[in-house]
Amino acid sequence: MKTNHDLLKRCLTTMMLVAILALGQQIPIPGYDLTAASDALAKFQFLKVFSYATGGALGAPTLMSLGLGPYMTALILWQALSSLGIPAVDKLSMRTAGFIQNGITAVLALVQGFEMLWLSRSALTPLYLPGGSYDFSFLVALLILTAGAMLVVYLALYNADHGIGSTVMLILPGLILNIPNMLQNGWGHSPYPLTPEHIATACVVGVIVLLVAVPLNYGEIRFELQKPMLESAFSKPYLPLPFLTAGSMPFMFSTMVFTIPQTVVQATNLRFSKIGQGILAWTDYLNWRGIITYGVILVLLGFVFGFVNFQPSKQAKTLKESGDYIAGVMPGDDTEAFLTHHFLWLTVIGNSIIFVIALIPLVIGLYVKGVSNYTLLIGNLFIMITIISTVVQQFQALRLKNQYQLFDE
Repeated sequence: MKTNHDLLKRCLTTMMLVAILALGQQIPIPGYDLTAASDALAKFQFLKVFSYATGGALGAPTLMSLGLGPYMTALILWQALSSLGIPAVDKLSMRTAGFIQNGITAVLALVQGFEMLWLSRSALTPLYLPGGSYDFSFLVALLILTAGAMLVVYLALYNADHGIGSTVMLILPGLILNIPNMLQNGWGHSPYPLTPEHIATACVVGVIVLLVAVPLNYGEIRFELQKPMLESAFSKPYLPLPFLTAGSMPFMFSTMVFTIPQTVVQATNLRFSKIGQGILAWTDYLNWRGIITYGVILVLLGFVFGFVNFQPSKQAKTLKESGDYIAGVMPGDDTEAFLTHHFLWLTVIGNSIIFVIALIPLVIGLYVKGVSNYTLLIGNLFIMITIISTVVQQFQALRLKNQYQLFDE
């Protein structure tokens, strides 16, 4: 049996890329007082929450502090656009589509970078050209932060081609390292001290979540495919419909969607208005209205991301064009209706399970201080399981690749 040098090379490549990202998240942007900037950004909880879910380092302005946040958001927006079936989008070449995605990523990096730098602008040292009066410090910092985000994109794409774990592998170390801070500080209002009893409780909760999340992540329904006038004696082809069609994406973005309105109200004069007070009441996880709001957001994102990932109409069209069909179902509209029906009821079941799992800590948190933070831990574990399952599948494929010796001498 051959030594699998390709597997070793890929693992080493990924480790190197992760190390580069970790180093880049420690290099401060010139002109910023990191201590003062960290204190200023600590007031905005949604930045921390988004960091928890994306493995970023938004607590301080560093070269790569945006992480993969802009790229992942751009990827979702592009997938949503592609799911609309617009002919002009469907006809784009892979190179053109990639160029557009990179452009969207750059725009989002500028927006997210501007937001982060604006909130911490008090920690920025002015920068003037000789004899000039215009302060270029903010512009320079924004360009550096955006360039750092695009460099992270390059590292992620390079890992997809030459490493292991695809593009999202780079956020896994950040997710793991953020667990203690996430459990201790959580949503920012209910500190949960990491006593031995609390750590033991977190381990028990983690094991329970893993026992539920792993089968959910791997579970799927398989529709046997057939082709007219063609019979195979080997394995039957099939179309898989995952139990969690949205994967872990709802957990990744639900908390951010939940906390942003609250942050906007608190940072503006809206907090003094009746509308602002209503928004604060419906986005406070320490009351029933906030819990219901978070649950609704989680379920809605489950349907949206699930539809974007599976796209029943596109699946039906692809089957029809390839000549495949589901046994007992007519190609075309009937197939689309069949897939849509199964997608909807399967997503309802999956979302219901996630709804219960995510909201139990929030409900208990109404009576026991700090327990609400476990909702963030559960979401983090779901994201990690999704990433690790991808890594395991790729690892096994690479490990077994050289065991086939049909043409070896």
